[in-house]
Amino acid sequence: MGARTDTKDRMIAGATALLAENGVAGTTVAAVLERTDAPRGSVRHHFPGGRDELLQDAVRTVGASVTDRLRAADDADTDPAVIVTDFCTRFRDRLTATGFRAGCPVWAAVQDPAESPELHATAAEVVRDWTAALAAALVRVGYAPASATVTASFLISSVEGALTLARVRRSPDPLDAAADMCVRIIAGTAW
Repeated sequence: MGARTDTKDRMIAGATALLAENGVAGTTVAAVLERTDAPRGSVRHHFPGGRDELLQDAVRTVGASVTDRLRAADDADTDPAVIVTDFCTRFRDRLTATGFRAGCPVWAAVQDPAESPELHATAAEVVRDWTAALAAALVRVGYAPASATVTASFLISSVEGALTLARVRRSPDPLDAAADMCVRIIAGTAW
């Protein structure tokens, strides 16, 4: 894949933000163009597959960014509890900065799988990557591989669920509670 242009990167970032705030249905080509000040012809130029390709690229890009952060933290021997807490803090900061509008763009992509099976498949691949990266960190601190995968899935689900509750309640409290409970689960002291 060749180098990306500034316009393409802006459009992907704009689509990512719109997905997080408005979901798939609210992430139209017109909304992306308006948000990014990109010329209309840039859609066909950068995304010959149209809106579907743009949304898939947005989900892949944000997914890869998160996976890279997870792997870098693991490579640095960061405690998995710190890794999860960091993600809760990032979500908390973004939520409060956006007035509780911005959720997770990857989760938004799976809300209506019938709308775009390809987008759903892309999001599923991203979540598999996140799970594998977090599971690797758990294995590093002594979890058996099968337990690490199940625990990583549970932790991701907990954080994503807390993000949804935080948006609904317009309060960061669910994310704070999830971070605390995830730390306890990782340490084996949840109960």
